[in-house]
Amino acid sequence: MIKLFGITSLIIGTILLIFMISFEDEPGALPLLLVIMGITASVVDKVRKKRT
Repeated sequence: MIKLFGITSLIIGTILLIFMISFEDEPGALPLLLVIMGITASVVDKVRKKRT
């Protein structure tokens, strides 16, 4: 579940980041937050799997 959330938010954040930079010349807070949340969720998932 966490892995799916991480991948989904990372993909959506990256698409929004590219869109915002290409049209407005600045990244915006929401796409950056989505990318950071996606990376964090992926790292947390890997750490949890390593412990078990």
